Amino acid sequence: MDIEELTRRCLSAGTDEETCALHLRDQILSMKPDVSSEYALSMARAVVEEVQNSNLAESDLITYTKADVTMGEFGVGSRGGRRLLCPPAVPEDHRRQRCLGRRR
Repeated sequence: MDIEELTRRCLSAGTDEETCALHLRDQILSMKPDVSSEYALSMARAVVEEVQNSNLAESDLITYTKADVTMGEFGVGSRGGRRLLCPPAVPEDHRRQRCLGRRR
């Protein structure tokens, strides 16, 4: 689950910050039912703040050309813990270079 992207989409739809945080809290709890609602809401509010800050920070250094494809559509899967799984279609030299963040 990409909680920053969920938040970005929620905010860009014109939804207010607290409603987005509550929605994100529910998403977090659906994936992590063992955490408290208060903790999930605190995390959700922090993500909303971070997304707003990152949306304001725009420069040549951090802007990029959008590919109009999601990681899932590209065929990259995640098992959590920052481990991305590269599809076989990605050329071998790219996998060796860990271009997609694959860790061994």
